[in-house]
Amino acid sequence: MPINLEEAKKIAIKDLSNRLEVAESDIDLKSTESTEFPNACLGAARAGEMCADMMLTGWKIHLGCQGSSYEYRAAKNQVRLFNFSGQNFKIYP
Repeated sequence: MPINLEEAKKIAIKDLSNRLEVAESDIDLKSTESTEFPNACLGAARAGEMCADMMLTGWKIHLGCQGSSYEYRAAKNQVRLFNFSGQNFKIYP
């Protein structure tokens, strides 16, 4: 089922709060921006993952917590965490 920006933000905040073991209210939404990604993995492929080479429209979601910044990337069918401790993660679905 396709998701919109509001749902993607909720998914990202919930994921980050779980990863950092903090309350969702401790996560700050810094910004969101519409963008085009270079491939079906939103430019955030996991190690060894193959991605279709196609432009995909979506959003970058910038979150903050405890002085650190985090970037999530989302499109209508997925949410990914970009470069968290040097790795990319597929969060949704």
